[in-house]
Amino acid sequence: MIGDSITCDGRWWVQLREQWLARHPGEFCDLRNCGIPGAGAGGALPRYLWDIAPLRPTVALVMFGMNDVWREGYKPPVTGEMLAGRDECLERYLSNMNELVDRLVGQGIKVCLLTPTPFDQYASDRPAPNMPGVDDALAICAGIVKGIAIARRLPVVDLHTPLRHRCAAGDALISEDRVHPGELGHMAMAELVCGALLPGPKVDVPPALREASRALHQAEAPLRILAMFRARAQSSLGAHDDESLRRFLDLNQEKEPNLWVREQMIECRNFLARQAELQARVTSLRQQLANMR
Repeated sequence: MIGDSITCDGRWWVQLREQWLARHPGEFCDLRNCGIPGAGAGGALPRYLWDIAPLRPTVALVMFGMNDVWREGYKPPVTGEMLAGRDECLERYLSNMNELVDRLVGQGIKVCLLTPTPFDQYASDRPAPNMPGVDDALAICAGIVKGIAIARRLPVVDLHTPLRHRCAAGDALISEDRVHPGELGHMAMAELVCGALLPGPKVDVPPALREASRALHQAEAPLRILAMFRARAQSSLGAHDDESLRRFLDLNQEKEPNLWVREQMIECRNFLARQAELQARVTSLRQQLANMR
């Protein structure tokens, strides 16, 4: 599951895993989280060798766009430089998505593309500032994704169009930051993805299976925080190893303006010291889930 924070959150694809396992009790479906908060399609390329390839995936679901459209470029007042920057971002998105798909397909991996979820520029009662035009840019990204899928004969799941219509109609699918789907949004995403990839009626998921699946997902979360800052260390220092990660944190933690990111940096130091323990728990929970076949 390759993407940004919406993929890293993963509530939508955890439901896909549970539906698959409930429908195929004699088989095992091992979904891996390769979502990184703040990532765009271009960010998946430098981390490909250490974050994606070692998992030896057979299938990759890919969703980018929210961090590719340069949301800050839609804050009024809009300048000519901002308009040009918007177009450049969309051109890079097309190039980066094509390069990522090339790499995946070249490794013999089956690719399924997902169009990005909407930016809620429709609700008037959100505390986050609105940036009208961001979702129109995401609609263009959705068209790019569909075009790549058609040209390469790849499966595609369109999330953007139906979720955008629902947001415009007043459904509260997106959280107050206008970016990240809330619980209802993840449920809607899961319905669309399951409907496309797992045709047939929805089945009841055994409580023990659901509990094991969600415990595994929760246990993986600290490892994704480590991956997020490894990716930033690679971008800043050219390496993603533990020493480079510590150096990146030392250089940037105190001057980080975003309070959430600074808090995650503090957590990252703790996770770095415990990564063997954290990985062992994930491995144990993954085996527990596999034993439920």
